[in-house]
Formats: sequence, C-alpha cells, structure tokens
Amino acid sequence: MDKLLRQLHDMKSNLSSLIINNRRQISDNGIQLGFSLQNVNKSTSSHPLKFTTVRFNSGNMFNMSSGKFVCKRAGLYFFSTTIVREPGITQSYCSIVVNHVNLQTTVGYGSSTTGYSSGSTVLVYHLNIGDRVFVDDCYGADHIAWTSSFSGFLIVPDQ
Repeated sequence: MDKLLRQLHDMKSNLSSLIINNRRQISDNGIQLGFSLQNVNKSTSSHPLKFTTVRFNSGNMFNMSSGKFVCKRAGLYFFSTTIVREPGITQSYCSIVVNHVNLQTTVGYGSSTTGYSSGSTVLVYHLNIGDRVFVDDCYGADHIAWTSSFSGFLIVPDQ
C-alpha cells in the first residue's frame, strides 16, 4: 500500500512538473496565438465580412483592415464563427474560408418578421505560414446583426 501511495505521489509530482514546464515553454516561445472579434461592420457590404471590435489579437495576426487572419506560425488551429440574423429575411449564412476555399458554413434560420436567430460553426484545420482565414460568402449580409463574432487560436504549433 505504501509503495502504491509513493508511486501515485511520484506520478502526481511528475505530472505537475510537466504542466509547469509546458506553461513555461508556451510563455517563453510566444505560442499563445489567437484572436477574438465581435461587432460586424454594417457600414459597408465588404468581402470578407469585417468586424469592428477586437477582444483579443495576439501578435496582430488578424488584420482588421483586410478582415483576414494571416498565419504566422504553422500548426493546427481552431476557428469559430457565430452569425446572428436580424429580422427581415428568413435566413442568413456565412462561411469560414481558408485561402479562398469555403470549408465550413453556418446558417441562421427563422421567421422574416420576428426575432433573431443564429448559427455557429467551428473548424479545426492545419495552416501553413501565409495561409489566410476569414468569414465570407455571406447571404443576407445586410441582415447580419452586430453581435456576430469570429475567433481563432493555435492549438498545437508545428515542430
């Protein structure tokens, strides 16, 4: 029993050390990369869809003027968008686009006269340096609510 407890204690200590070292490496290497945007720019019907509020944008990887995320570190990334439809049409949709290829689409359905509806989607995708990711190919862009959002972050960098 004592031997088992020592082994468990040693395993816990080793795991704690690994976690601390991993956090230190992430911090030291500047690997915490990502962005979070909100508030669709309704003053223009631009392509790609542009956002006005930055909640987080480490390394300025998301270019607010172009409306595109530009990959500066190759690896596996997670992207998410939520498109909120305003009353006036029955549906609105947009796609997460990588290098001008639609990879994931979200749709908000509902009555054209009442309420707001939303659709969300996520994409996990490997990017290379210079790849561009953005929200585009929107239907009903005039009725996309300002509360729509777009986020992304690096899950695991290439070695």
